Amino acid sequence: MYTNLKDGEKLLFESNANLLKKFKAIGGKLIFTDSRLIFETDSLDLETGLISINNNKIKDVKSVNTLGIIPNGIELELESGEKFRFAVWKRKELLKLINK
Repeated sequence: MYTNLKDGEKLLFESNANLLKKFKAIGGKLIFTDSRLIFETDSLDLETGLISINNNKIKDVKSVNTLGIIPNGIELELESGEKFRFAVWKRKELLKLINK
């Protein structure tokens, strides 16, 4: 993990993941804390960067199947209407934490 947590921020979940865009998957790590969800790309990926979403901005989260059949995806919808899809290990564990 390259992202530094803020003072008092508690790490709840960390897993390898892919950010799913229309026709590509961007590898990285998905991190969930008591205050935000963070996706940081692998340094080897052509697209690099960081997504940080405050937990209170998440309107909805649901399970999705990647490639239509693989039960490892989640979709986040933000209050703004923006959506993010991720393929992630331990999906059930992450969904449980986000829905708390």
